[in-house]
Amino acid sequence: MMDMGPLAALKRRLGEEIAVSDWLEVTQERINAFAAATGDDQWIHVDPQRAAASPFKTTIAHGFLTLSLVSILLRSTLQFPPQRMAINYGVNRVRFITPVPVGARIRARIAPKAIGEVDVEGASQVTWDITLEREGAETIVFFQALVSGATERPERHAVFAGVIVGAVVLAVIFFGLRNLVSRIPIGAFFSVTSILLYTLAVVFVGQGIASFQESGVMGATFIDHLPTLPMLGFFPTVQTVIAQGILILLAAAAVFVPMSRKPGSTSVAPAHPEAQRVHSAS
Repeated sequence: MMDMGPLAALKRRLGEEIAVSDWLEVTQERINAFAAATGDDQWIHVDPQRAAASPFKTTIAHGFLTLSLVSILLRSTLQFPPQRMAINYGVNRVRFITPVPVGARIRARIAPKAIGEVDVEGASQVTWDITLEREGAETIVFFQALVSGATERPERHAVFAGVIVGAVVLAVIFFGLRNLVSRIPIGAFFSVTSILLYTLAVVFVGQGIASFQESGVMGATFIDHLPTLPMLGFFPTVQTVIAQGILILLAAAAVFVPMSRKPGSTSVAPAHPEAQRVHSAS
């Protein structure tokens, strides 16, 4: 579980994904209980035999059941600061873009979107951007969301045109690199790629530590007045700064230590004049 810290610290991470919940299995028992509580006992939810002949081949969870699980996923992932009470104010936009069959596992990706004041003394309103993922369907959900967000025909055409243009650009880059590879200076090429790979290592270390902190495996000690740069893998925590600092120091040592070493000089004594004489036997 991740300690969310005070709201002042959370404000510095608006728009940033701060946590990913554990997977939660959606069982038939949970679906049946939700159907009983809401009166929505449609066969597609509660009748496995009839649902086997449906396009889904099994029962599926209610959309509002999936939505209601946000509460348990949020509270099992984030440790909130002490508070008098918390009230759910509502939702701004919800779309059920893929079914959740019985036995599937879902998780939440959590990002604070906005923090504002309300007309109650000492109260604040936090808006969350939460995406639910179904295990094994993350990529499918992405493309479904991309297409579902295009409500007009020109928008849908633009989506498919973008996919085609992207494929053409990748093909051009591939053939271009294949033709130019024999003309690339090997020394310069490896120097540039070495710098790029080490930079990626620094970025990945920062993002990896952030993932451990989000999952609760590693603690997070935040540093005030430092920015959050997700693209560079930089997060304002002591753990991130130390790990990335070590990598940067190792890189500096690899560059500057060999330069500081002067090659040892060796002297060769001249041969003795007598050794240079050649005698011929008479």
